[in-house]
Amino acid sequence: MRSRTDVQLDAAIGLLENYARILPTALAHIDRELHIVDGWPATTMSDGMPRGSAALTAVERGAEARVRLSGTRSTLIDDRDAIIALIASALHVCREAAGMRAPAVVVRCKDNQVGRDGVIEWGDPTCEEIPAKAGCCAACYQRERRWRLAHALAPREIEAVA
Repeated sequence: MRSRTDVQLDAAIGLLENYARILPTALAHIDRELHIVDGWPATTMSDGMPRGSAALTAVERGAEARVRLSGTRSTLIDDRDAIIALIASALHVCREAAGMRAPAVVVRCKDNQVGRDGVIEWGDPTCEEIPAKAGCCAACYQRERRWRLAHALAPREIEAVA
């Protein structure tokens, strides 16, 4: 069974293929039309006046046609550039996402103090240091070691070996 993402990507590929096929034709057509529309009538009466009784003169109609064609051409080019930029951005995000890793859990000294003998006396529940020896930071390890010696218990490293 195909995922929804695969179906959407296939549809997008089809749209992009059609767009890539039609865009050059549309731009070429607009360029031809812009070349043809110069604003001057193709035929005039013998006195030089344009034929017809339209509200706009031939020059005005030509100018409006050029504005419309030029605007459409600019839109096509801007859309093409935006599509390219969007795809490049999406690829960049995909590459970053493919390389992402979940943040590593960093064990802190306070996490290893729970359940140890005398922790209520020597422990520090707010210690954020990285454990260095026997699961504690240097300061907490030293406090635990002194507490264990004061209570006739073997130091933690000897206890772990035995």
